[in-house]
Amino acid sequence: PEATLKIIGGGPRERELTTRMLQLGLGQRIAWTGRLPFARVRAEMQTCRIGVAPIRSTGGPEKRFYASPLKLIEWMGAGVPVVAAAVPSVTQPLEGRTVAQLFEPDNAGALAQAMRELLADEQEQQRLRAEGFESARQNAYPRRAGKIVGLVAETQGQSKGREGLRKNSTRMNAD
Repeated sequence: PEATLKIIGGGPRERELTTRMLQLGLGQRIAWTGRLPFARVRAEMQTCRIGVAPIRSTGGPEKRFYASPLKLIEWMGAGVPVVAAAVPSVTQPLEGRTVAQLFEPDNAGALAQAMRELLADEQEQQRLRAEGFESARQNAYPRRAGKIVGLVAETQGQSKGREGLRKNSTRMNAD
């Protein structure tokens, strides 16, 4: 399918990458928004047929296991079907649900193939759009914060329970 790559945002390598893009003759195939005010980002995302979350698998276990899947959730929350790297930080939050077209991380060919497949399949785009939006709703900040607060409260309760057991055990040993 004919497509244009839209890069939303900017960063320290923007000038270098723009120069490279022009050298390769890709100026007509790539649209780069540059830095945007936060309030405009979702609207830009919603102009895209698909979103991409290409989290790399290199960079140590903290990147593979603990990198935030925030971009994935943002794309899904914007109602955009997503192609995402199959790294644990992406696949674990999906909890067995197929809400993104996954590809082998660090494999440009697999990424390109996954993008082509999703762009060519309107039904799969619709399914991922609906499933992804529901998953984003389930992982929204208020709900996630509630889970974290609950976990902390549960952990504190267990800690107090163990502390009480230790005190009782110490008293019994002292008697």
